[in-house]
Amino acid sequence: VNMNTLLYYIRSSLVCLLHSDSGIQLICIAKATGPGLVIKGGANHAEGPMVFIQEIVPGGDSQKDGRLQVGDQLVSINKESLIGVTYEEARSILTRTKLRSKHKITEHLLSKALDLLGLKPSDAQRQALRSRLPADRSGTVAFTNQLIVFLFLFIFLFLLLLLLFLFLLFLFLSVLLSLQGVKLEAEESRALRIRIQLAEEAQKQARGMEMDYEEVIHLLEAEIAELKTQRAEPPSEKKDELKKKVAVLECQLRKSEAAKKGFELSTGKLLSFVETKHTCHSNWRVLNYVNNKYI
Repeated sequence: VNMNTLLYYIRSSLVCLLHSDSGIQLICIAKATGPGLVIKGGANHAEGPMVFIQEIVPGGDSQKDGRLQVGDQLVSINKESLIGVTYEEARSILTRTKLRSKHKITEHLLSKALDLLGLKPSDAQRQALRSRLPADRSGTVAFTNQLIVFLFLFIFLFLLLLLLFLFLLFLFLSVLLSLQGVKLEAEESRALRIRIQLAEEAQKQARGMEMDYEEVIHLLEAEIAELKTQRAEPPSEKKDELKKKVAVLECQLRKSEAAKKGFELSTGKLLSFVETKHTCHSNWRVLNYVNNKYI
């Protein structure tokens, strides 16, 4: 019968300190389901005061390892001393060892890794991440599995940030294009107003010049009529002089009429240009409104 066996859990392993004839021997058993031990003895039982292994449960960690035997003395479980304790206290210590979560280290490493990344996920997100970290029989997680999960999380966050950036960029470009369109429309409207004002001023000047030409023509016609009446019986010495005056007045009349026609033609072309630009600008505004509405 082996004597003085020290048994306790360190994280995910079952560590046994075995005292036999050959000396003290340390045994480490992988933790999977539980110790699988039935104990006896204690300070309040006849088998005591020491605590011994009465039975090894089939399927437990101790039975799978095979190095612990019935009758071995338990000195400590999970760093809790079993020397001088009652049977009930020993069973309570053993029960607490069974109920200890095998994912303790996984949760600890997961929380530590998330803190290093500067992330603060919710409980549901932590549970989802934990489900992606499969633990082995010893309760540990392979580094590659952790790396894959963290890489997946990083890529997911990166894609979210990229989508947000693209959305903000789209909004910025839309606003910029709208502002440029408004600016161009305002410049076109300003240029059109200036051209219309120039056309109105030119039209006023043309009307004034037309009135002046008409007045000059009337005066010339009156003077020519007066000269013609005076020519009815002109003196012989003034006949040549009157002919010269009539010729000069007729020449001035023809020049005035030619200038009037040229000015009327220029004014008509200017008004036609202004009307064409105004029509094109109106059509462009209608087309721009339709494009903004249906695109």
